Amino acid sequence: MRNLLTSLVVLLSFTVLFSCQKEVSQEYGTPAKGSLQGNGGDCLPKLVGGSYISNKALTDSNFIDVTIDVTASGPYTITTDTVNGYSFKASGTFANTGSNTVRMKGSGTPVNPGVNNFSVVFDSSYCEVNITVLPAGSTGGPAVFTLVGSPSGCSAFNLTGSYAKDGTLDASHSVTLNVNVTSPGTYTISTTTINGYTFSGSGTLSVPGPAQIKLQGSGKPAVVGTDNFTVTAGGSSCTFPVTVTAATTPPVNNDYFPIAANNWWSYDYTGGAPDTLTLKITGPRQIGGQTYQRFEWASAAAGPFLESFYRKDASNGFYYEGIDTAGFGAQGVLFTNTAALDINFLRNTLTTGQTWNTEYPVMLSVQGIPPGANTLRFTYTCNNANATLTTLTGRTLTNVYEISFVVQANVAGQFVDISEPFKTYYAKGIGQVKYRDEADPSDIYEEIIRYWQVN
Repeated sequence: MRNLLTSLVVLLSFTVLFSCQKEVSQEYGTPAKGSLQGNGGDCLPKLVGGSYISNKALTDSNFIDVTIDVTASGPYTITTDTVNGYSFKASGTFANTGSNTVRMKGSGTPVNPGVNNFSVVFDSSYCEVNITVLPAGSTGGPAVFTLVGSPSGCSAFNLTGSYAKDGTLDASHSVTLNVNVTSPGTYTISTTTINGYTFSGSGTLSVPGPAQIKLQGSGKPAVVGTDNFTVTAGGSSCTFPVTVTAATTPPVNNDYFPIAANNWWSYDYTGGAPDTLTLKITGPRQIGGQTYQRFEWASAAAGPFLESFYRKDASNGFYYEGIDTAGFGAQGVLFTNTAALDINFLRNTLTTGQTWNTEYPVMLSVQGIPPGANTLRFTYTCNNANATLTTLTGRTLTNVYEISFVVQANVAGQFVDISEPFKTYYAKGIGQVKYRDEADPSDIYEEIIRYWQVN
């Protein structure tokens, strides 16, 4: 039975995710604790240094400075994923709690020009950092230029986006400034953080004369009012105002498994060495004629280690996981005329005791089950449609779905379990908030959510 479990369920993310972590985790001793995020969940100030040019190896001038609110001193390792051929990492020891700035050194060689989105991970927190890679052959030295309007207000600046209290800034929030270029080259500019948010950008200025630079906003305004940002370039500086309005009531997210671009979650687990798991949505993928969103799992110890694919049927509120069946035959499980599985693992409206399943015809050749034609059944049961759960940050969630999952096969005319049962918990407007594996009573394994950002 175990052979079938490891060959089949290994691709079901809600099962394999946590067993994999026991393998990739490292012994850290007593690592430092803290967060890259402020109390409101927005990322603390960060700064990108250096010029990034396609096919040019990174040097010590390429770095990311991140601010961390340290809650427990000790050794630390802070990493990013590897994107476009390069990555960032820092390690050391936090001697003191409170606000600490860490410089993450870059390594590798950017391959393609464009904007790269990095995930910075520390403890159980997660933040995005955007870096622009310039085309090969771009001037590597810094540009010399002045800001139009210096030393007063930035002349004819263009501010985009609506700025509201407690509203997280995204790609629609930016400011474009006018400059006069004396010597072409690259630039990296970041304003100071005011009222919980900031503007930064990098790029190249290729010819002398009038030009424009664009700074991207990030963070979350904390209070209503007018904030005056100062931009400095060489010996020139200018200011531009941003008006923050009262927050509007956002639409209520009623999804128990929100699937939208840039959603992310972070988790802590017990039953193993200290580790961090993060989950983020990276974009669409076609499997078996259906469009899914790709979910990427990563850990502080191993980086990205698993991808999963999910979709929602808006017509009925059912959620599905897509799995390519290629390769199962070598493990003794041959899906009959099925190139991809589309497994209904969750429904948006459930009642306590409700059970549902997805079945697929197979040819089996595994130990413990009569060989030949069979049916695999993926069975789900809502044990409690009104559970309560407390997150690691102390927030109490209600109306949580507690769902158990098991794989079954037909033996002598009856469906029997061929895998251990697993439990997952889902909260409305958040997604998966907990996982529990009770297969080994002496080593109960749990995963509980810490942070999330859901659109």
